[in-house]
Amino acid sequence: MLVRDNLNTHLTAGTRRYIADRDRLTVYQLPPYAPDLNPVEGIWSVLRRTTTANRAFKAPADLITAIRHGLRQLKYRHDVLDGCLTGTRILLCGWGCGIRVNGRARSGRRGPVTRA
Repeated sequence: MLVRDNLNTHLTAGTRRYIADRDRLTVYQLPPYAPDLNPVEGIWSVLRRTTTANRAFKAPADLITAIRHGLRQLKYRHDVLDGCLTGTRILLCGWGCGIRVNGRARSGRRGPVTRA
């Protein structure tokens, strides 16, 4: 399953070919502006409040190192990651059955993920 937003790299011809070549890949397209539907926004929020909070970085490499460290720590915090997903009100209903939004199953191979 791939849930993608409208980042320009997600919309390239190469990405479209990658998706077209994989019949078993289910793709859900987020609406143009929907940070509340994107679990990554919750992860960035956690990193801003923890790993990068109240810090000044001397170089971009220092920021990258701190973010990587924070992501490695989050990898083991299933409760926090589940909270980021739950915050979107998008629920995975099990392997292979797709995605649920506000408790309703989304059908179809491709299409926008919207709230019911």
